[in-house]
Amino acid sequence: MIGVAPPGFFGVEVGASPDVWVSMMMQPQLSNGNDRLRMRNNFGIEIMARLKPGVSEQQAQVATDLLSQQINSEAPGISPGLRNFLLKQHVELLPAGKGLSSLRTQFKRPLLILMGMVGLVLLIACANVANLLLARAAARQKEIAVRLALGASRFRLSRQLLTESLLLSLFGALFGLLFAFWATDLLVNLVARPRFTLELQPDLRVLGFNLGVAVLTGILFGLAPAIQATRPDLTSALKSEIPALAGAGRRFELRNILVVAQVALSLMLLVGAGLFVRTLQNLKGLDLGFRADKVLLLSMNPGLNGYKPDQASNFYAQLLERVKALPGVQSASMTDMPLLGGAWVTGVSIEGYQSRPGQDTSVTAKKVEPVFFETMGIPLLLGRDFTASDGPGAPKVAIINETLARSFWGSENPIGKRIGVESAKPDSEIIGVIKDTKYRYLKEQIPRTVYVPLAQTEVRAWERVLHVRTTGEPKDLIAAVRHEARALDKDLPLYNVKTFTELTAEGILQERVVATLSSFFGLLALLLASIGLYGVMAYAVERRTREIGIRLALGAQTSKVLKLVIGRGMALVAIGLVVGLAGALALTRFIAGQLYGVGAADPATFVAISLLLTAVALVACYLPARRAAKVDPMIALRCE
Repeated sequence: MIGVAPPGFFGVEVGASPDVWVSMMMQPQLSNGNDRLRMRNNFGIEIMARLKPGVSEQQAQVATDLLSQQINSEAPGISPGLRNFLLKQHVELLPAGKGLSSLRTQFKRPLLILMGMVGLVLLIACANVANLLLARAAARQKEIAVRLALGASRFRLSRQLLTESLLLSLFGALFGLLFAFWATDLLVNLVARPRFTLELQPDLRVLGFNLGVAVLTGILFGLAPAIQATRPDLTSALKSEIPALAGAGRRFELRNILVVAQVALSLMLLVGAGLFVRTLQNLKGLDLGFRADKVLLLSMNPGLNGYKPDQASNFYAQLLERVKALPGVQSASMTDMPLLGGAWVTGVSIEGYQSRPGQDTSVTAKKVEPVFFETMGIPLLLGRDFTASDGPGAPKVAIINETLARSFWGSENPIGKRIGVESAKPDSEIIGVIKDTKYRYLKEQIPRTVYVPLAQTEVRAWERVLHVRTTGEPKDLIAAVRHEARALDKDLPLYNVKTFTELTAEGILQERVVATLSSFFGLLALLLASIGLYGVMAYAVERRTREIGIRLALGAQTSKVLKLVIGRGMALVAIGLVVGLAGALALTRFIAGQLYGVGAADPATFVAISLLLTAVALVACYLPARRAAKVDPMIALRCE
C-alpha cells in the first residue's frame, strides 16, 4: 500500500464506492498470467485527458471522432457488419468535474419531470395559503378600517400583513427541510441500486434554495391578500355592515380563481401520475418471451483465482453437475450475461446474402451452455438445442431468434443455413430458431439475436452467470449452491446473487421511481385542492349564514340549500376541470418519451382522473352544504 484516499473520494464514477485502487500495470499480477482474462478486462478502459492550452472542447471532439473513425476503419479481422456498426458510433467527451454516472443519464429527464410536478404542488399549496390569508383579512376588515381611520398608512399595514405571510412561509419551509432530512434515505433506497452509493443529504445549496423559494412564495402569494385587505369600504366596515352576500355574486373573485387554479393543477398532476402508473403496469405485465419466476442467478469468475481456460471449463462442468443434483433444482445452465443484464453487439456475415452498402447487419449475440433455453423457459420453435457434443472441436453451430430469421430469410426455413458471428466467413450452421425475447431492456424493440455455445468461444475462462430454475423459492437454494461451489474452490467468490425477478425489477427501476413519486405528488395535490375547495365553501357558508337562515325561515327546503351550495362549488370545479384538461393535453406531450404502451392523450386515463377529482370535490362541497342545510333560522336571524 502506498497511499490512502480522502474519505469522500470515489474516482470518476458517481455512485461508486471502491475500497481499493491498483495501478493498471498490476494487471498481469491480478490475472495471474491469464492472457485471455487480461484481454477481456481491458474492454472496459475509461480514458481521461486534459486539454492542451488553447484547445476548445469542440476541437477536441472533432479530433477524437476522426481518430475513432480511422481506428475502426483500419481494424483488421472483423466482419463487414461489425465494421459498419463501429463506424456509426460516436465518441462523447464529458467534463471530468462531473464524473461518469449512468444514474445521471438514466434519471435526468424523469427528475426534471418530477421537479416540475413539485413546482405544481407548491403552486397549489401557495394558492391554499393565499385563500387562507384572504379569509383572515376579510375577518379583520373592521380592525384594519379602524387603523386606517386613525391614520395608519396602507403601506405600513401591507408590510405587516406581508411579514405575517413571510413568517408562515418560513415556518413551512423549516418543517419541509426537516422532512427532507428524513425522506432523503427513503429516496436513496428507492433510486439507488445495491452497487451504487449516493450521498444526498441536504447541504447549504439546498438550504439556500429552500430559503429563496420560501421568501419568494411568501411575498408573491401574500401580496394580493395584503393589497385587498388594505382597501376596505371604511363606512361599511366601521358600521359592521359588511354585506352578508359580499363576493357571493362575483363568480370570478380572487378566492374562486384560486380554487379553479388548484383544481386545474391537480388534474394535470393526477393525469401525469396516471400515465406513469399505466406505464409501470404495462411493463410489469409485458410478455418477456421467457419465464422470469423461480430462477436464481449467481456470477463467478474462476480466472480471478488463476484458472486456465481448461481448468475453468472443468470447474464449470463439475459445478453444474453438483447443482443439478440438488433437491429443488429443476434445471441449470450458464451464460456469459443474463437476459436483461447486458448483451454483446457484433456484426454477422450470412451465406448467400449480400448486404447493401452502409446496411446495418449488427446483431445481439449471447454465449450460452446447453439447457439454457429450457432453464429460462424460452420455446424452441425449430431445430434442436445445444448439446454437450457441441464442444471446442465440433463444427460451429448457432441458434437464432425469430427476428433474425425474418430479417435475412423471410418465411424460408433457416435451419442448415450458415452464419458468421464476428467473422467475415459464414462458418456456423444454424441448428435452431427460438421465440423472440427481451434481451437488454424492457422497452426495446426485439433485436436480431444469435446464440452460440460457450464451449465454442475462443475465451472460455471469462465470467459466467449460473442460472438455476427451482421448484420452490429460489432464495432458499442460495446456501446450498454456495456450499457446492466452496466444495470445489473455497476461495472462489460468488457475487451478484439475486433472483431473476429482482433483476427484472431493476429493469423498471426508473419507471417505478417516477410512478411512485408522481402518484405521491398527485395525491398530495388532490388533498390540497380538496382542502382548498372545502375551505372556500365553508367560508362562503359562514358569510351567508344570515341569508340561509332567511331562506329557511321563508320555507326553503333543505334540499334546495344543499343544491345551492354544492352547485356553486361544483361550478368552480367544472371550470377547473376544463382548464386542467386543456393544460394536461398540452403538458403530457413532454412526457411522451417516458411512457410505454399508453398514449400521452390516453382517453381512459383522462376520464378516470376527471371522475376521481369530481368525486372528491363533491365530498368537499357536500360537507359545508350539509352544515348550511342544518342552520337554525332563529339563531341565524339573530346573527349580526
